[in-house]
Amino acid sequence: YYVWTDLSVDMIADFLDYLRGTQDAEKSKRSVRTNRTINRIMSSVRSFYEYQLNRDGKSEGTFPGNYETTSSNAYQGMLQHIKADRKTIQSVFKQKENLYQVHLVTEEEMQQFLSAVERTRDRLMFQMMYFTGARIQEVLDLEISSVPVPDEKKAVGIFRQIRSKGKKRDVYAPMNLIREMDTYVYEEREQIQTEHRQVFVSEKKNYRGKPLTYHAVYDRMRRIQELTGVRFNFHDLRHTFCVNLIRSGIDISVVQILMGHAHLHTTQNYMHLDNGYLQECLERYWNKNQLLGGNHG
Repeated sequence: YYVWTDLSVDMIADFLDYLRGTQDAEKSKRSVRTNRTINRIMSSVRSFYEYQLNRDGKSEGTFPGNYETTSSNAYQGMLQHIKADRKTIQSVFKQKENLYQVHLVTEEEMQQFLSAVERTRDRLMFQMMYFTGARIQEVLDLEISSVPVPDEKKAVGIFRQIRSKGKKRDVYAPMNLIREMDTYVYEEREQIQTEHRQVFVSEKKNYRGKPLTYHAVYDRMRRIQELTGVRFNFHDLRHTFCVNLIRSGIDISVVQILMGHAHLHTTQNYMHLDNGYLQECLERYWNKNQLLGGNHG
């Protein structure tokens, strides 16, 4: 085994390849991490390394791949002499983060997209992401034993303890979706002879019965989007679910539970509400305030 002092540039490079999913990504059956997530993981590794340095009282040494740089700003401010020698720590392993703007999928767009989906399996997968906020990998890992028995007396059902990023969590779903899922499992899915327990498996001849991969669903989504012109990615569906919950007035601590976030600040990152909605909220609030009436001048 290795100890922290063995850490080298080559080891970090191999770890980055693993995080990007370039090493047998198809076999590992996991989604590839984004550059933003990779930077966060590397920040944790770097913090641990520096903690070990300080704990052992090592005055010399730095995280492999770090280098110092000075400001190259051509503008010389009045207090430039104070920070002229200030060094900034950079890393050769820092990934360029994509400034992708999240697209909130409207009901009309989702209806148009679903209308072009031919297979029941595919429609249920996208409905699962849109109506429950489930991650794509959670949907792919969903097992038949996790599908609850439909209860006509309830409007909401729970997929108990599904696999989620190495842990377990409950996913809440409308009973209509659970009813459709139950029908699919015992009518269409049962006809596929397979030893795998996943709800969603391949129906193609050469791969029949094998668990679906991220790339297979992604390719399917892109084909449907070419037909409909409706564009979004998997995480947009999860983000849309979260924002819709917040807009409906649900307390953010409840939203945190429904989204399966370990920390509240993660939920807060989803609160990108448009100015129109913010103005509507303020208008409702101010209309209730009698002190703002027009007859108090």
